Amino acid sequence: MKVTIIGGSKGTGAYVGAAALEAGNKVTVLSRSGNVPAGVRSVVGSATDPAVVREAIAGADAVVVTVGGAIGVSGGK
Repeated sequence: MKVTIIGGSKGTGAYVGAAALEAGNKVTVLSRSGNVPAGVRSVVGSATDPAVVREAIAGADAVVVTVGGAIGVSGGK
């Protein structure tokens, strides 16, 4: 299965990506940082950019969105 994770460079997204990879899936991560584990396809850009999102989800069987604010970061609690 091909899984795309939007917001998968850290936190929940990173855990989901690691689990999907361990289960034998092909994983793509869309993130602003591009920090992804080995074996994961990285798409760098903003989750609010339609062209970047189209690139990241092309051919995906499943898409998981884990974008969110972090504690202590601009409005997070």
